[in-house]
Amino acid sequence: MQKDIIPVNSGKTPYFLHGESAEDFFTKGEKGFNNLPKGTRDEHNDRILADGTVTDTDFYGESEESKLKFQNITSFYDPQVLTEFKENFKDLSANIDTGGAFDKRKLIATRNKSGIFDFGLASKGLLRQVEWFCGVLFTLIRDKDLPNPYATYGVEPGVVPSDFIETKYLNGVKYMAWIYKGREFSVQKRQAGVTKALNENGSLATTIAPGNIFTLVKPNKHLKFSSNYDKCYLQFTTSERNDKTVDLFVSVGGAWNLTQREFAYSVMPSLIVTEILQNAGIKVRINGTKAGLSISKDNYIGSTYVIKDYHEGFDWNKLMINAADIRTIRYNLFRSVSSNLLQTYPTQKNGQKWSDYDGLHNSYGVTNGTNNFREMTEKFKTYLLEEAKKGNNRVKTTDRNKMFFTATERLNPGEDEESLLQKATNEVNRLLTDIDMSYNTPSSVIRRTREKRKAAGETDYVIRKDLERVIEDMIKLPTEGEYAVSESDQKKALDNYKVAMQALNEQFK
Repeated sequence: MQKDIIPVNSGKTPYFLHGESAEDFFTKGEKGFNNLPKGTRDEHNDRILADGTVTDTDFYGESEESKLKFQNITSFYDPQVLTEFKENFKDLSANIDTGGAFDKRKLIATRNKSGIFDFGLASKGLLRQVEWFCGVLFTLIRDKDLPNPYATYGVEPGVVPSDFIETKYLNGVKYMAWIYKGREFSVQKRQAGVTKALNENGSLATTIAPGNIFTLVKPNKHLKFSSNYDKCYLQFTTSERNDKTVDLFVSVGGAWNLTQREFAYSVMPSLIVTEILQNAGIKVRINGTKAGLSISKDNYIGSTYVIKDYHEGFDWNKLMINAADIRTIRYNLFRSVSSNLLQTYPTQKNGQKWSDYDGLHNSYGVTNGTNNFREMTEKFKTYLLEEAKKGNNRVKTTDRNKMFFTATERLNPGEDEESLLQKATNEVNRLLTDIDMSYNTPSSVIRRTREKRKAAGETDYVIRKDLERVIEDMIKLPTEGEYAVSESDQKKALDNYKVAMQALNEQFK
């Protein structure tokens, strides 16, 4: 067992910024933009002419610079994406039975399988199980021209089990089909149970749900929702939960050629987790985050701004404008990071003038799970907490272990929906595991994790190695330089590590 802190000290210099609202951060950035060196301004304006004409509308989303100004953005860039996600969250609240796990009185730790969350299913139909219906097959069976080939599967006539459905492409467009004796037949994606309900009562009203799923307008006893795997629920007593807060830091932005939809998917895990916690009575603040290494790799450049404050509900239009609108990120955020950095730090801490190379214009992202990521994020927590003591921000989360950084695995231009959903699902599960470990006893978290993964066919060796890496991260902390973790917090981390390792050894003895 490791007996001491594992230092992550690279010697890089931290430059951190924080805005208490998107409006404040971007307004300050706009006011100071003209004070940037001409070369840096030109880099930011390389797609904008002197008269305000935008030469790359795919990148910025507008043809005129005036429409890119944050104060002029009043509606999310892609209303269709916004509508889709609003409907999904509405369905989530209406259709998931959590057995009381998410009520205001308590948030329990349980293996209850009712209301299991899966982002992939959620985005396609919010936990609706799917069945595939073929009208041709139904007619053949009804007219007794063909015995039901899937009768032994216990499905209704016309329903084709998923194992017999194939993915096809026509002119680059994906569709699903049933292949039978060399012939291809079209199928309809339905919510599981719809066919049985309609066979009993053909007059039931139907509709198309998000994810293009054919379903019923009104609830029906035959409709099925997904509950395939375990989920960890958090547990708090009333006294523990009162006035407790969590700060989430969500990475915003991405590659220059990502689409608006991909931007949206990148922030959705943090919104899902926020709703889960708020339903439990935990106050959550979401902070948009752009952080990384300078081109020189000598400096950490970290900027955050509040997307949703602790007391605020879900204003979807505002949330998505602040966190995922391509105009907000590519125009307002990128310019403001440069401008605010120069305003806050007129020179580098070594006394030298700023340059794009040192971080004034751009920065490289830092991969989650690396020592650089651990050092940068832990130092950023210290920075926020120190600034809060000075009265320079309104951070209410005083426990650094209740601050969580979330970044969806790198998205690629043109990535298909299935891949986007899988990456989002992975990040939701990772983030919930971190929160679970922060609030609950290590023994209960380790036990649930082991049971779930063994049920999925993983070996004890692989499970233990993964858990060891998670636990070891507890004691990977910056111990030197500006914003190092305090000795008292290091001691707490080491104590927590020892308890977790003891629980791990007990579980796998």
